[in-house]
Amino acid sequence: MSSYLIGAVETFGINETVYSQFCPMADNDNGAYWLSRDEKVVNPYFGDAMLKCGSVKQVIE
Repeated sequence: MSSYLIGAVETFGINETVYSQFCPMADNDNGAYWLSRDEKVVNPYFGDAMLKCGSVKQVIE
């Protein structure tokens, strides 16, 4: 679902800056993306166990 939302934001735009973030270990090491309003990584897949795992892959303005 995140990939569809990221695609929609890229296509249609958004009225604020958002960050496409990626964790390579999510989804059984297949990796997963999510959108965040904050540049600081807060991993929604691993919670407290790996809260900072991931990186910003794209800034969408």
